[in-house]
Amino acid sequence: MNKTILLLGASNNAKGELSQMAIDRLECAYAVYSNNSNVNFICTGGFGEHFNTTKIPHAEYLQQWLQIRGVKENDFLPHILSSNTYEDIQELSKRINHTSTDLFIIITSEFHLKRVCMLCQMLICYKNIIFIPAISKLKDNELLARLAHEEKSIQLLQRKINKCNEI
Repeated sequence: MNKTILLLGASNNAKGELSQMAIDRLECAYAVYSNNSNVNFICTGGFGEHFNTTKIPHAEYLQQWLQIRGVKENDFLPHILSSNTYEDIQELSKRINHTSTDLFIIITSEFHLKRVCMLCQMLICYKNIIFIPAISKLKDNELLARLAHEEKSIQLLQRKINKCNEI
């Protein structure tokens, strides 16, 4: 069975150093990779004021981290050079039927998972997707800020879904 991990990006600083949130997701993805065979990666993240202002796409930093730990270069599929979660899932929906993948494994932070699942339900018609939450090691104040952001984003998404259902 061929499996592909969609590793959702997080952020890095101006020197390309990965955030704790990115490392949490990478550690989770690497654990899945290490305990399974026939696994490929799609790393996400391009450029954006809020997550990567360097000249190198965020997805490249993710790939470098994984390769340092032994992931082979040919285990990477083309990156999704997105600037947000919606673009990640939208691009996956375009690619999903053009791969030989039997199972997609989407890895993101546990506090981000609900919104990712909602977007997948909206944008992707593919039954073989599982979601694995990366447990966050963020400090309490940062985690609370992330939770508040997710709640606002989920409410906005829910309003859009409700509006579409009214039509």
